[in-house]
Amino acid sequence: MKKWFAGFLLLCSLGSDAQLNLIGNFNPAGVTSLCALGYDHVQGRVWIYNCFGDSLLCYDTTGQKLFSVPAPGEAANDVDIEIAPTSFVMAGTSIPQGSLLFVNGETDSAEIYAIDPLSGIVLDTLLTSFGNSHVVGGAYHIPSGSFYLIQDNVPSATLSNRVAEVHALSGQVIQSYQIASLYDVSYGDLEGAENGHLYVVSSIEDSILEITAQGQLVQMHDLPAGVSNVSGFDFDCGAATVWLCNTNGVVYHLGQSNCNSATGVSTVYGTHQVLSVSPNPSGDVFQVKGVGEGAVVYDLFGAEILRVKEEATLIDLRASPAGAYVLRTTRGEVVRLIKY
Repeated sequence: MKKWFAGFLLLCSLGSDAQLNLIGNFNPAGVTSLCALGYDHVQGRVWIYNCFGDSLLCYDTTGQKLFSVPAPGEAANDVDIEIAPTSFVMAGTSIPQGSLLFVNGETDSAEIYAIDPLSGIVLDTLLTSFGNSHVVGGAYHIPSGSFYLIQDNVPSATLSNRVAEVHALSGQVIQSYQIASLYDVSYGDLEGAENGHLYVVSSIEDSILEITAQGQLVQMHDLPAGVSNVSGFDFDCGAATVWLCNTNGVVYHLGQSNCNSATGVSTVYGTHQVLSVSPNPSGDVFQVKGVGEGAVVYDLFGAEILRVKEEATLIDLRASPAGAYVLRTTRGEVVRLIKY
């Protein structure tokens, strides 16, 4: 890993050319301490969770309360709210895009609830194998078709500040790593952005950490003056903004985020250019560049479909049924392949 990491260069993403700036904020009435926030960019709605509350609260972007739905599971302060960024299958159930995803990491391993945002009905629950009663954030990661979860700094030295990739069907851990050398998480959150990177916030840090999905540092993004004690956040990549909440019960809206940038990211691993695939979707054969030392194609159940040889230029899925697949290089890059 160290050999290629020495040649690893990443430029851009959340805003390398511009400082995050405060657009506005609001204080929800009756809320004392916020532990989670999710933003629905389609509906223009901010979802929040009052620590140890019994409801998920929905607001418009001006701070006007709209309605609430029951919070499933036990009352907690180690939690997260997400909005499903795409339709996907969780624990055997098809989850529509726009569904609420509520991560409850209060006790033992984390549970992830998929919830209809209007009725509050729980569509399904994923019981994961990750967590030691302190999972504070998580996100569905579109490129890998997995969940990524993060644990705070309370557990033992080997478990604290640990990120895990979790299978969306079985809840089993695919990979995990610590970020303790980069960042310290108390109350906090983890998000995945459209560029494939992961972002982490913490109530005891004054920046947003950006890492690759395999845990390599990309950069730190300083928070504006006056924005502190951050416990939850979410992106509106289309509007280039970020929504955050803190343990004092304040919701913040920040500008100058470029989390949807793909063309602004330049990645080099030693002498190899970043992995690229075209056409994608494809009916049978995918052209690839930058495979490097090889890769493996998996189906969405985690079963190996085929191995890609070093420096291969074609991936032939002619014999495989139509659907989604995951291409993972030995360097850890992940691309979703769609075969029609």
